[in-house]
Amino acid sequence: MKLALECPTAILDMVQPFGDIDWVIAPYVLKDKEYTEFYRQSKRLKVLNNTDGVAEPLGIDDFKKAFDAIGGNAVIIPPDEANDRDKTLVAYSEYCKEFGDASVVSVLQGDSFKNALSCLAYYKGEVAVPYNLGSDSSAPNWLMGLRRALVVSNIPADRPIHLLGFNTVEELEWYEGRANVVSINTGYPVLLGLEEADILDTERMLGKPEATFPKMAKLCPDEKKLNQTKYTATIRNIALLRRYLG
Repeated sequence: MKLALECPTAILDMVQPFGDIDWVIAPYVLKDKEYTEFYRQSKRLKVLNNTDGVAEPLGIDDFKKAFDAIGGNAVIIPPDEANDRDKTLVAYSEYCKEFGDASVVSVLQGDSFKNALSCLAYYKGEVAVPYNLGSDSSAPNWLMGLRRALVVSNIPADRPIHLLGFNTVEELEWYEGRANVVSINTGYPVLLGLEEADILDTERMLGKPEATFPKMAKLCPDEKKLNQTKYTATIRNIALLRRYLG
């Protein structure tokens, strides 16, 4: 399973070499020239996502500006509406018309598992399954992971799947032997490293009341360099996560 690591501008150089895929958040492209230039120069596969869980998704015209700013040639994740299949399908259709079906990774959404899985009849190619599908922010991480695993188990084996966000390392064990679960994006091992915490400390993982990316940005040092303790904790967390990715 390929790994895409989210992190703020200040530590891009320190963190991104440990990932496989570039995960680019479109609203930040238009706000941060240094962030944009880093990804424009990258030669890896880029995924341009239209939200970070806090910032409002860009309108499609501004999204196209972000797409062009990083050099184009990126896979696209359109905006999705939590628990709302119809709005998510409308956005998917709009982005397919603009960028082509092959460039768009669709997101499962719905007010029930059955409703979310019905999106598969409309989607083409790879699908993304959110970490919190069927849950709210009060649910513990282990429960969000179990619910997502149940959804993934009902997706045909010939459909490539991206895991949109991370819950627990234990969840990843459910995907052993599922070759169609091809990638995951997360900033969680980085966030925990900045907090000098361990990704295997499951007692901490009681829910996600605050989105990961903005929280990481608050914790990043102004001097653009992590101290040895935070850097070691971050890299250790990434290494531990990789043990479960297969």
